Amino acid sequence: KFCQQIVIPDGYISLVPVSSQTSIMKMKYTINLINMLNVDVVTSTFTMQFTTTVEWIDDRLVYKNLQRKGNLVKREDWQQLWIPDFVMQNTENKAHTSTNEDEYHSIVRLSMLNESSYTSSYSNNYNDFYYEGSNVLIS
Repeated sequence: KFCQQIVIPDGYISLVPVSSQTSIMKMKYTINLINMLNVDVVTSTFTMQFTTTVEWIDDRLVYKNLQRKGNLVKREDWQQLWIPDFVMQNTENKAHTSTNEDEYHSIVRLSMLNESSYTSSYSNNYNDFYYEGSNVLIS
């Protein structure tokens, strides 16, 4: 049985960007080239396959019972989160990172930055381990 990994607090609005305690929000954006399919020197265009990865922290959230790395989040759960949206202007269809029409190819992972956990009023089960959003990297 699936155990919910993300505790979304009352008042959480997924359309509002992360409100970090500092005024600057840090994100890491990576493009991985998979395959160069075509280069057209006449039109100065090329076609390639690539993946994008964005990493950030949402300190508004609380996470439950995580493994150190590789925690996959179910699609219906990550669709409730704020996801940064990058538009690749010079792609054929102006691809987006978060509003991809084929979201089944999107994966969201959680990785702990440190393993300090605490007990919480979110659960009566004392075997649950909770982690503050500032200690978990979303990608």
